[in-house]
Amino acid sequence: MTEPLLAVDDLVIGYDRPLIRPLSFRVDASQIRVLVTGRNGAGKSTLLDTLALGMAPLAGAIRIDGDPRRPCSRAAARRLGIVRGNQRARVVDSLNARENIQLALRATAGDYLRSVLGIDPNADTRGPDAMLERLGYPDLGSVAGSELSTGQRRVVDNARVLMADHARLLLFDEPLANLHASAVAPFVEALRAVTEATGSGAVIIEHRRIGDIAPDSHVDLDNYSLSRSAASN
Repeated sequence: MTEPLLAVDDLVIGYDRPLIRPLSFRVDASQIRVLVTGRNGAGKSTLLDTLALGMAPLAGAIRIDGDPRRPCSRAAARRLGIVRGNQRARVVDSLNARENIQLALRATAGDYLRSVLGIDPNADTRGPDAMLERLGYPDLGSVAGSELSTGQRRVVDNARVLMADHARLLLFDEPLANLHASAVAPFVEALRAVTEATGSGAVIIEHRRIGDIAPDSHVDLDNYSLSRSAASN
């Protein structure tokens, strides 16, 4: 039996105290999305921090390709193929959008991206520009980071994750936040192309279910809330 790409078993997340009841789910290779929703304070970003191996769970286990994983540096997690987007999209103001995306690329990404999207990252501009066009922003590449709107910063951060080479597990923290409505479908289509072509998987955090995402599975953290459990008892 093939091991899932990501296995979350009886996971309890939190800092000084648990935020949720034990949570279990799977992400298989080529599974497009697991959508995690919940109210503010439900533990969505804490869950993503834990899945990214940036913090230890209070209980339970995280397995990548069947191997238990413990917290490690972001660089070490990246070597495992874990790539995370930021809840507050980060860009370097002194670089333009194209250059910000190029920061996420390595020279070894060539065959990977050509096979997925017909994009050549070894060219100085064509790779990021092609991704930005695919996401609905063909003229964004030369815009300075300092001049990007909040929504445009989100587009750049999403492109950075989608173009990361040799990624196995893509973690998005509210990738649709501040996006223009017309940019939602292009993002979903690009995500589908990447995950299906590479055998990677994705976990998306959002406040609520959004029809365009059409996840393979859905986890509502509100259903795992300790406060809700106490109120129902």
